[in-house]
Amino acid sequence: MESTGRTGAATAGMPNIHTDIDSDGVLVATIDMPGRSMNVFSAGLMDSLEQLLDEVQSNAAIKAVVLCSGKSAFLAGADLEMVRMFTERARTDSPEDLHRLCGRLGRLFRRLETNGKPFVAAIHGLALGGGLEVALACHERVAAEKTEVGLPEIKLGLLPGAGGTQRLPRLIGQFAALKLMLKGDPLPAAKAASLGIIDAVVPPDRLLEHAKTRALARAAGRAAKAPWDSEHWLAPVHPNTEENGQGDLERVFDELGLGEDDRRRYPASGAIMECVVGGWHKSMDDATSWEMDCFVRLIRDPTAGNMIRSLFLDRQRATKLIPPATPDQPARAAVQGVGAEAVRALLRASRVEIVEANSPGCVWIATDDTALPPGTSPESTVHWYQGAGPRDSSGGGPRGSEEAPHLPAVWVSDLTQYGRAVEVITGADGQGKQAGLQIARWLRATPVVSQGASFLGALAAARTSSGQLPKDEKLLAIAVAAAKARARDADLDTGIADSAAVIAGLFPAYAGGPFTYLRQHGRNADAD
Repeated sequence: MESTGRTGAATAGMPNIHTDIDSDGVLVATIDMPGRSMNVFSAGLMDSLEQLLDEVQSNAAIKAVVLCSGKSAFLAGADLEMVRMFTERARTDSPEDLHRLCGRLGRLFRRLETNGKPFVAAIHGLALGGGLEVALACHERVAAEKTEVGLPEIKLGLLPGAGGTQRLPRLIGQFAALKLMLKGDPLPAAKAASLGIIDAVVPPDRLLEHAKTRALARAAGRAAKAPWDSEHWLAPVHPNTEENGQGDLERVFDELGLGEDDRRRYPASGAIMECVVGGWHKSMDDATSWEMDCFVRLIRDPTAGNMIRSLFLDRQRATKLIPPATPDQPARAAVQGVGAEAVRALLRASRVEIVEANSPGCVWIATDDTALPPGTSPESTVHWYQGAGPRDSSGGGPRGSEEAPHLPAVWVSDLTQYGRAVEVITGADGQGKQAGLQIARWLRATPVVSQGASFLGALAAARTSSGQLPKDEKLLAIAVAAAKARARDADLDTGIADSAAVIAGLFPAYAGGPFTYLRQHGRNADAD
């Protein structure tokens, strides 16, 4: 690492962090992973962070460190390919091996926190998951306006495993921290500052300057130390609780609508509670070790792997099906048929221009048996079927029909907590595929491509017809419908289909999708 020299100069062997030190001894360490649009904690970035900590510890010229990002966001969490590797290793590795493997990032953050020299996080854009956890391990946090921070791990069936379940409660209180972690939604910087997560919010053009000023002021005092490492530190107590016992904290489950069945099906919520309560009276070293014990137990449950695959990895693969927008392909659509106004409103909300049926260069969408205008190309024409629930008063098409009577077509799911899915049902020789994928892009939806009949429609029909069955029997009935659809369409990508089914709300995220469910229950996903 260079202790002087060019701003942004990368150190040999540390390609993910660029460094520059000023005459006052404040080192600016800029995380900027090559070849990535966003920074994420990967094995390579952990190597670079470890080298940075070595240099900070050994170089007397460095008085303080400002940790910032060279991307449009600070840090978006962990590399989920690495997390998938964790879930795969969890099938075979011992708890001790998993503790060593998965706990490396938390150990680095603890080393950062106790290195004796102040670290100030200068955050902009997003600081999610491990991005917020590294900021919590820093001695101060400064955020640019319009920044968002959060710990969204629960949405992937996980818990914050690099100190988040221990530092956040100590910083803002158990009750407030639990609500944030169990919900998983990001907070704007101003709200985070009001809770005590962020120390200061400044205009973007003052972020680095303000962070350096704080770092320099910190360097002028005694050795940097986290509040919880001070001998006389007292943990904050929620104003509506007396002892912050577990029984009282469990009120947060009721506030968030997490019933016993949700907690059983999605074990991350109970694991987060166990982490917070069990670590509360421990030293930070013992508390972070306890957190990793809880993380390892959780990751050995198949739920985490199922959610990571369906809600991230296969979802990413699906998104790559959508061609990028081009200037010669404007977002223009003509919509005709019963319920057309509801479809137009949805498209207008996505900034799609609604034009007349004879307008050139548009996607023609029919919501019923409306005749196609003369000269319409099948490649730019789709029939629209929407929803996973009962038919609504707007007449938005036959919801949950198994067969799509007109091809090509799109089957558009209702908006769920995970987003929206669009199934593109192609005609002969792939007709309508590009038009359907355009609609998926307009709606920012996860696409799945099928041929001959609607896969998602088949699942919706099976869910409706099996509505009175016990939970497991209902899931099996829906999964069998998926297998039958796969038997009719050999080209259906089962991973992307699983992702679309979960995002559409047709199959629970904890089960990973109908094909994952069949595999994990020893059944043939290609059965008739």
